[in-house]
Amino acid sequence: HCNCPNFSRGARRKRLVSFRRKRGRMAPVRSASREFQEGSSRARLRQSRYKPLQPETHSLPSNVMWRITIYTAVSMAFANFASVLIISKIVHWKFARMNMAIQDHGIYHGIFTLAFIVSTLATLCACLVTFLVPGAGGSGAPENKGWLNGNTIPGLFTYRNLVGRAFATILANTAGFPVGREGPTVTMGSNIAYVITDAIAFPHVQQWIDVESTAACSTALLVDEERFSLASRMMCTVGGACGMAMLFDSPIGGIVYMFEEITSASWPVELTFRAFAGTTICTLVSRAALSFLGTNIKAFVVFEWNPEPQRYTWADMPFFILIAVILGPFSAFHTRACLAVGSLRQKVMGKLAGSQKYAKIAETIFYSTLCACTYAFVAFLGGNCLKYQKKESGPQSEFVRFNCEPGHYNPVASLLLTTTDAAVKLLFSTRDQDELQWPNVLMAFFAYTALNIGLTGIPVPSGNFTGSMLIGGMVGRIVGSLTREYTMTASRGGLEVSGVYAMVGSAAMLCGFKQMSVAVVIFICGCANDLNLVTPLMCSVAVSLFLNQLINKRGFDEEQIARKKIPFLPGELPHAMDSREAWQLVDDLPEDAILP
Repeated sequence: HCNCPNFSRGARRKRLVSFRRKRGRMAPVRSASREFQEGSSRARLRQSRYKPLQPETHSLPSNVMWRITIYTAVSMAFANFASVLIISKIVHWKFARMNMAIQDHGIYHGIFTLAFIVSTLATLCACLVTFLVPGAGGSGAPENKGWLNGNTIPGLFTYRNLVGRAFATILANTAGFPVGREGPTVTMGSNIAYVITDAIAFPHVQQWIDVESTAACSTALLVDEERFSLASRMMCTVGGACGMAMLFDSPIGGIVYMFEEITSASWPVELTFRAFAGTTICTLVSRAALSFLGTNIKAFVVFEWNPEPQRYTWADMPFFILIAVILGPFSAFHTRACLAVGSLRQKVMGKLAGSQKYAKIAETIFYSTLCACTYAFVAFLGGNCLKYQKKESGPQSEFVRFNCEPGHYNPVASLLLTTTDAAVKLLFSTRDQDELQWPNVLMAFFAYTALNIGLTGIPVPSGNFTGSMLIGGMVGRIVGSLTREYTMTASRGGLEVSGVYAMVGSAAMLCGFKQMSVAVVIFICGCANDLNLVTPLMCSVAVSLFLNQLINKRGFDEEQIARKKIPFLPGELPHAMDSREAWQLVDDLPEDAILP
């Protein structure tokens, strides 16, 4: 028999065909099925057998899986820590330069300064995505969802994509695009988990074997891709859950989000506790890192600083239902509009085959400048300056002064010339019922929604989770303001603050766009800091999602999967199969193949 060599670290990256020749020649080894291919006529192997060197189980050792879980959680915490700090610093610097230009030279010079800064950031982002990491464009959610579904998507999780997506996400969020960090962050979490799993788990899914035949005696390195696939997909799900948990400071929300994203068909039993532990560790490390710098994680997530829960009455429920009735169909048509814009942009770019890359870069620069100028001019023309009232207690709201005198703020600029998270915070505030008047919110709604729809297909990392929350929050805030202004709800003890209506609107819009239910309620309740809102949120989500599904059978990500032709196996058969019987699916066999 041949003596098997010890496993060497240099051979760790070899995948499908890896062998060490002793004498003669040997056919390649197939990793997934424990069989040999006899494709070489020179080998002339008439009989072959292999001898495993050690017993193996279907799952990897428990200590290996827990190491990967902990490393993934800690890595995601520090990645998010670095991202939020860099984004906050750049955004603060950007608007500080704009305000200085306005004070020194006037409003138009300030708008030009802002447009120049965002166009520079957009140029860096577009060049990075176009020339170095083409896979970093978009949210990455459809591809990630297809991979977690059990399909093979080559080149999805690489070190280049991980680093490139991280930097491109920072540039896209600071360039003023109407995007969020959710989709790219979840994909980055899966990518981090994959590379960690590849480094730690791969030695445990390969072994040297003896191969004997009448013609040769060799040793081969056999790789069990099925065991590695199971471990990597479980850990990638944990990484995605950690990403959402950090963005909303909600570990339970991150777990439920990933469960609804990949469905129970791709959720092993042991994954629940690993995701639970991973999101807990990630959140604790993220909080500790920010506390070390003297800040709080609540300053970087959507959170309502409200010491006392807000209560609602039956008088408010009809208006909550009205918001859901409005946003259910609207979210469906919003999804269709985004998909139509993406398809149109793809067709136009297809006609520019020779200069497609440079056309994409030019379009990205133009669109970032368009967003900045649109936001600035809408705020300048339609925003009336209001006097800022300082709160006696609690954190102060972040309003934007823009073109107003000291001590005043522009309500439209406060929703547009800031980050998406900061705008959602203002809408959710239950203490600022008079600071955002409905005509100002309406103007911001039209400007942001139009640019949000037109962004689809631009080659930048784009998450639309908080974007959908912002659109729905504006609608809810408008309905709440009108309700307080033209009804007697406040006098009957109902919700006299329209911030709660904004929360209901965000839930109604978000559930329709993503076609999720439980995760949306958990996230919004966490943002509201009020568990008493579970019932009205669930009611609005149920109505909105029901109306949305009457128009759209699939959510935005599922439509992207179908249009991009990403491999994906649904958990249930399509409805076209309901009328088929089993015998209709049987292939016609020749008579010789039918047993008597």
